[in-house]
Amino acid sequence: MRDYPQRLRFSEPDMTRERAATWLKPLYDERYSGAMRFETSRPAIHAVIAETIAPMLRGARVLDVGGGAGRLASVCARAGATVTLLDFSERAMSLARTTATVTETDERIVFVVGEAEQMTYGRYAIIVLSEVVEHLANPVNTLSQLSRLLEPNGVFVVSCPS
Repeated sequence: MRDYPQRLRFSEPDMTRERAATWLKPLYDERYSGAMRFETSRPAIHAVIAETIAPMLRGARVLDVGGGAGRLASVCARAGATVTLLDFSERAMSLARTTATVTETDERIVFVVGEAEQMTYGRYAIIVLSEVVEHLANPVNTLSQLSRLLEPNGVFVVSCPS
């Protein structure tokens, strides 16, 4: 196990986006490998989100930013949504593809490896950032940019740990 700093503060003057990405990506990839991969998703949070947006899912286009293992994307797809799952970790995306195959939702999910700030295409009825916003180098700019992808009267769902 790597020795990581106790707290990563993006407000530190020397905490550049590149430095943050260099620190976070190996941690993220490590969490999505081996036995740890099953401990990374918070099913209870996903259940609350899914229950909240359930009436809106049938026929909706959903963007799941930082979707990790793909559990929430699969739940949304099973409820009739077409989902774009975006994550910067290739390992997480591999696991998400497996999740989609096992849950038979792979035909309703588009898998995109990349960063939220680079997502500039598509229109979505629902955009979800579950346990992601606290990891963004510039959350205000990212949320502003993503809001441009939201359909009129669309819904932004953001959750973060307490």
